[in-house]
Amino acid sequence: MLRNYLKTTLRSLLRHRFFSFINIFGLAIAMSICMGIIMLVADQLMYDRYNTNRDRIFRLNSIPISEKGVEYNETATTALPIQKELLEKYTGVEKAVRVIRGFGNHWMEIEQNVNIPVAGSFVDSEFLDLFQ
Repeated sequence: MLRNYLKTTLRSLLRHRFFSFINIFGLAIAMSICMGIIMLVADQLMYDRYNTNRDRIFRLNSIPISEKGVEYNETATTALPIQKELLEKYTGVEKAVRVIRGFGNHWMEIEQNVNIPVAGSFVDSEFLDLFQ
């Protein structure tokens, strides 16, 4: 029975070569795109899995509002004094850490005509206590 199915399939593939090529090529492209999307989603779901306290860490986002009441896009930046405000006035906050973009997009030039991009951020001293 299986032999008959294989014969029929092979005959059909050989009889309609161009149409079979289009179908097989399209299936291969579709499967590779799906695998890429699956890998992308899996990577996003594994983000920060190394941290044992990941369920207790939150990032503050702010929505700037102009004087006229117009809301702008949400950003991942807040004012620096928010750390002190969170620690003093909110009971559920154990620790707060600030990450400040310090230096970046500068190029360090070495004598051998090699350019090295140097970038970094300034953080509070409790940063390594919060993020392991």
